[in-house]
Amino acid sequence: MLSGRGFAREIKKTIEKLKNTEQGVEMKMKRILSLSLLFFIILFSFPVYSSDWTAVSKTDRGIVYIDEASISKKSGYVYYKTLSNNKKRTNEGALSLIMLNKADCNKFKFMPFILEFYEGSMGSGKLLGRVDEGAQWLSVKTPYVSKMGIGSAFKLVCSYMENR
Repeated sequence: MLSGRGFAREIKKTIEKLKNTEQGVEMKMKRILSLSLLFFIILFSFPVYSSDWTAVSKTDRGIVYIDEASISKKSGYVYYKTLSNNKKRTNEGALSLIMLNKADCNKFKFMPFILEFYEGSMGSGKLLGRVDEGAQWLSVKTPYVSKMGIGSAFKLVCSYMENR
């Protein structure tokens, strides 16, 4: 049986152990939270596409980029990927648009057959929408296409493939 002083010492030791345990758990939790936060910052700071974008046109709406590595030719058509990085969000909330295009360089026409709208700049953030049906051929000479800066990407791609 413990005396009054012995009992008090045991309670102090138990309280001290609990404090040390609580501090250890608290430190471990802080470390886990810090590492988790770092992981998510790294994960979400990179764009959805790891393409190397090259600026080809600057308009009043923003900048149009092309992914040079995406340029290829198949069955007489040239395929390439463009990114339109807008200065302002669209009505739907998109800040950027990535398009997969099919071009007929001889007829000065192209067809954006896959369009992806992103919440963030440079194709980052949440994918807000994807259109992959109903594609139509567009003339590069159309004023609307020129105003958007996509015509410059077309000309560059066709010139690139002609010299290859």
